[in-house]
Amino acid sequence: MSENTTEGTPRAHGIGQSILREDGPVKVTGKAEFTYDVDFPNMLHARFVKSPHAHANIIEIDTSKAKEIPGVHAVLTQADFPDVKFGDGVHDQTCLAEDRVLFEGQFVAVVAAETKKLAEQAANAVRVKYERLQPIVDGDEAFRKDPPVVVHPDLHNYEVAEVLPPTFIKDRPNVYQHYVVRHGDTEVGFEQADYVYEDEYKTAPLQHAPMEPHLVVAKPEGNGNLTLWSSCQALHKIRYTTARILQKPAAKVRVIE
Repeated sequence: MSENTTEGTPRAHGIGQSILREDGPVKVTGKAEFTYDVDFPNMLHARFVKSPHAHANIIEIDTSKAKEIPGVHAVLTQADFPDVKFGDGVHDQTCLAEDRVLFEGQFVAVVAAETKKLAEQAANAVRVKYERLQPIVDGDEAFRKDPPVVVHPDLHNYEVAEVLPPTFIKDRPNVYQHYVVRHGDTEVGFEQADYVYEDEYKTAPLQHAPMEPHLVVAKPEGNGNLTLWSSCQALHKIRYTTARILQKPAAKVRVIE
């Protein structure tokens, strides 16, 4: 016999009740295992060298000092990676910046060392010489037909990805996605409205606040297979992008969240 809140109306499950979240106890007691907790013998730790500039040409990357540090196993730039582009919508990205950085914090080099401290020390030892360029940080300016800076001169010539295909505007060189949403007759709505209020609205960029940081652990397996532990929600995207970069079948890449 169902419990009723009013005669003939069954109470919906969960309403007015304290429901135990299945993953709650292990998280609040510190017993939950995150990607950060994945560890293997002889595992190397990676740290990236990031651009301090929003827009700049890369003149020179000096990795010599970083390579001299004992315990550092690799110091890589884009020249060490396959010449493969990837991305959502259009394939415009490389693993590391090659000739030019397009935003502050873009990865320029990466190091792998025996400890996190050594990796950070080696990353700090990499010297990058930049030629600073004018950035564009205003959306209205970027949207213009004649913007002061064209971020991707080859935007319309990139290979188009199957996921999130772009919606370009031919005469606006910085526009990658453009949507127009119309419903009903707005002209009639304005005519019949008692009051019309016009203003400009802007929404700040948002970032999720997960309990774990963004990171990945990679373990090479036998037969050329690769297993990744990743703190992400897009497992298939990580799998196919990794396979594309490494130029191997996606069946060779396994991703665990």
